Amino acid sequence: MNCTSSNCRGGRPLQPDCHLKTHRNSHKKAQKGTKKEAKGIFGTIWRSADRTPLGSGFAGLVFCTLALACLTPLTASADMYAFPPDFVQPPEVIGGAGGSEIRERDTLRHLPVIFIADNQRIHSDWTGANCGNAQGSVYQAFIDQGLTPFELWMLDLVPAEGHQLTSLERRTDNLKEMIFAVLQYTGADQVNILAHGAGAVLAQATLIKYNLFYAVHSVVYVAGPFHGTYACSYEQCLEGLPLCCNLTPGADFLQDILLPDETPHDPRQTPEDAWTTRYMTVRNGRRWGDAWFLKNPESPRLDGTVNLSFPKISHDGLRCAPEVLSRVIPFLTVETTPHEVQHDEDGDGFQGRQWGGSDCDDNDAKIYPGAAEICGDGIDQDCNAVDISCLPGKDRDVPKQRRPVYAGDGRSSASTTIN
Repeated sequence: MNCTSSNCRGGRPLQPDCHLKTHRNSHKKAQKGTKKEAKGIFGTIWRSADRTPLGSGFAGLVFCTLALACLTPLTASADMYAFPPDFVQPPEVIGGAGGSEIRERDTLRHLPVIFIADNQRIHSDWTGANCGNAQGSVYQAFIDQGLTPFELWMLDLVPAEGHQLTSLERRTDNLKEMIFAVLQYTGADQVNILAHGAGAVLAQATLIKYNLFYAVHSVVYVAGPFHGTYACSYEQCLEGLPLCCNLTPGADFLQDILLPDETPHDPRQTPEDAWTTRYMTVRNGRRWGDAWFLKNPESPRLDGTVNLSFPKISHDGLRCAPEVLSRVIPFLTVETTPHEVQHDEDGDGFQGRQWGGSDCDDNDAKIYPGAAEICGDGIDQDCNAVDISCLPGKDRDVPKQRRPVYAGDGRSSASTTIN
């Protein structure tokens, strides 16, 4: 593949599938110490013999440096997937798409799936754009397997394609509020999540930060830099790429979501009362196979879950490839039943737990998933099993205790390589 405009998929500053076939030939040229500007995963950087691109430790990678005008036609038609007019988009949710009108609530047969795109990407990634060395619409693949538009939702973490995701920490509210909005709108008791790249790390951080395991049945994380990416460094963090503060290997942000358990669950005291979220990860797993993980190809892998490896598929291709989706879609296809009014005694839009719902007090309309918490009152208004801190600032909504029940229980981690 040549790095030409005909091969540009979405205009992303780094097109991993363009440079992987040319990095070896360019390595010797870069060692001469020439300095030129290039575009990387996280924006504009300089490359030279002593300051290698993306902080990867490998000099002279060749990148596609195409303008954002090089977008696929699918982006222009993204409005056909816009949120339905009667869906109340929370102010924290800066963009997204999917769903259908609430009159179709009675058609709910599967738990809704929320798609979360990678850094600098938007929901067009799920409708056929930027598929690397694979092709196909993830959204349509789910439709073909029996899910409906009412059950498929897409969350944007940036206002437009090409915009930099500045902080995963600050975007956790986006996903939290999106989960609650989808639950309220669809009448579902839980959602499932399919997240790619940096979106996967954000999703896991959100579940842990707000203890949302009760609201999420299953997650699939595709090429998520859970153990960091050498495309980042602390130097880049200090030089104005704040996302690298989160994704540099060994970053405190990553340690907070990996320890003491890489696949935690609900922190209630007894397993029979806990909600167990199912995990699956997808990665390339081969050195030089994924531009994000040139030195640490196992970064997306998590202990305690099923970890799939597809060594012939690129970073973006892992999201779209049919052989990947053949494993992902069945995992995220979870049958459910439509919301029934008689099972919502307080009329707050959520069914009581005695009926398999997520409302922890179906006699009080002020208590339901996503309700405003009152710190220190000993009442679990939002049904996540913990009270919140009364600290000021961004930590106000963080539960005071987050101790996984299953930490150190000896759960094994299964890995499968697909050739």
